[in-house]
Amino acid sequence: MSIESVLSPTGIQFDGINLSYGGASVLRGIDFTAPAGKITVLFGPSGAGKTSCLRLAAGFERPSKGIIKLGENTISSSTFQLEPERRGIGYCFQEPALWPALSVKKHLAIPLSRNKSVRESRAQRVRELLHTFSLERLKDRLPSQLSGGEKKRLAFARAIAAKPAALLLDEPLASLEEPLREELRRTIDGCLSYGGTILLVTHLRNEALALADRLIILAGGRILRDAPPEETFRNPRSRLAAELMGYRNFFPSSNHETGAVSPFQKWMKNGDSDSGVFYACLPEHLIARGDETGRGRVQSCQFAGTRYRLRVRLDEHDFEAVSNTSLPKNALVTLEAIQPPVEIQEP
Repeated sequence: MSIESVLSPTGIQFDGINLSYGGASVLRGIDFTAPAGKITVLFGPSGAGKTSCLRLAAGFERPSKGIIKLGENTISSSTFQLEPERRGIGYCFQEPALWPALSVKKHLAIPLSRNKSVRESRAQRVRELLHTFSLERLKDRLPSQLSGGEKKRLAFARAIAAKPAALLLDEPLASLEEPLREELRRTIDGCLSYGGTILLVTHLRNEALALADRLIILAGGRILRDAPPEETFRNPRSRLAAELMGYRNFFPSSNHETGAVSPFQKWMKNGDSDSGVFYACLPEHLIARGDETGRGRVQSCQFAGTRYRLRVRLDEHDFEAVSNTSLPKNALVTLEAIQPPVEIQEP
């Protein structure tokens, strides 16, 4: 797929946003900017407030407090709400939300009819979109005659049809199989070649890390971390953010001044780092090896494709580790970390 002149360069800014429903707080003090030409990913567990942020940006909800800007223009506040259709923002819902009585090509023509700047070239734009999203042979079909992947492609094409100032994507790759997932990933990346602004929601860690230029972790209506994905992954800071990044092994350090001391290994401390309350280690970085003199005991062992994933009991701690070979339950093992642990500054 290729994208041609889809989005114009306009960023989205959330400034002190609160959102409440019937007295229940959904978002609290949300501050972030989704810059032009970048993919900003909102990542976190169900109920974190990710989709609420999209709905606020789209104009489907009004903030209880704070301001939302598109470029230099305020589009939402507690006292002002620009109508969704006047914002120039494309929205691709988690469910395709297609009109059952309209054909594929009519789905693409409708958003173009509302935009005077492209109305004259509507037929040409529809042809471009049909080609870009491989929908040409499906142009006369109704949504009920499309597969799940075809519906997703149509919803994506409709969202960018009128060349919006920004694009909001709610779980765009959910329920899709490869290679369609990879195809749509390339399409999302292609939007950025033309200065597009994308705000994307996902609950999948690998998708968030792969797509994000800026990764924002939300939990309980608050921002836990806002940084480039590599920085977030290597320095999640809080325990909850670390868990969301895939860390499973947590342990206190018995010597904060000189380094991290775990039940299985010691590391020298980085001289310019702050003392952590806890340390965390990824299962992929913790290697279990069968050893009759080892102090760890295998609790479970499961095949995970290229390696085996184990749960090991050691000094009253449970650790998740990997092994190149299958190890039986109760086998004695030694544990070795191939990367230093990360410091967790909040328990």
